[in-house]
Amino acid sequence: VSQERITAELSKIFTLFSFRHLKNARLMSLLKELMCQECVFGSKWQDSCWFDQKNPHHDEALHQHVFRMTSKLPNKLEFKLAGLLHDIAKPSTQVLNPKTGFMRYIGHAVESAISARELLTKMKFSNDVIDKTVDLIASHMFLVPKESEKMNQDRLDQHVAKLMIKIAERKLNVSIEEMCIFTICDKTRVNNEIDIVSIITECSRI
Repeated sequence: VSQERITAELSKIFTLFSFRHLKNARLMSLLKELMCQECVFGSKWQDSCWFDQKNPHHDEALHQHVFRMTSKLPNKLEFKLAGLLHDIAKPSTQVLNPKTGFMRYIGHAVESAISARELLTKMKFSNDVIDKTVDLIASHMFLVPKESEKMNQDRLDQHVAKLMIKIAERKLNVSIEEMCIFTICDKTRVNNEIDIVSIITECSRI
């Protein structure tokens, strides 16, 4: 069977399957097994299955978070692919934060985007699908301030201004609205001071 045929069938699965059946152990096992096939996402995705992020902000195995996030995303192929691959580089970017004793994942968005481009190119997706998927992944931390930042209105305004400049400079294939949708499905809270909804609200006013 050609890779093109496999990719065409996978595209149907990714957009038709709701990813909401997280409590169905048999179904989830079959889905994980499918993702790990070399004609799909292969060993890189397999490494993320049951990966313990060792961080109090992430209380699920990585693949559980990925499926849960993907279930919330719009039913469009680029969003579904980005949801499934947005954290694929977390195992390879894990480092210890000596101040907290927890693990962190510096640069995982960029590294995940690089891996996603390699995988999707190998799977022979169209350039348009690849470019948009990769940009969604690469930008999925743009809206999130550094953990050390204590967010007030002034800092919020500064953060949003920097965000808009970054988007313009990088000529992304995603809109600010699409970036907001993707991020809100990935994050529930940014820090103890302000939630991601506040940032998105500010972005929507520009």
